[in-house]
Amino acid sequence: MGTDLQSPEVAPERPLGRIRRWLRFPRSWAEVRRLGWRAVAAFVVFYLVRDLLLYVLLPYLVYREVVAP
Repeated sequence: MGTDLQSPEVAPERPLGRIRRWLRFPRSWAEVRRLGWRAVAAFVVFYLVRDLLLYVLLPYLVYREVVAP
C-alpha cells in the first residue's frame, strides 16, 4: 500500500512541512489568542524584516549603484 493511506501519526513528517505549519499565518482571533506571545513576536519580526529591506537595504543598494558607481 502507498504512504498516502497512512494516518499522520504513522507517516514520517518532512521538515519543510513542520516549518510551514510553524510559519503559517493565524486564520482567526481564537488562534491568535491560543498562540499568545508567539503571534505577537511573529508579527513584529515580519514587519522588522520587511521594513529593514524596504527602508534600509534597498535605498542603500540604489545609492551605491547610482551615486557611487
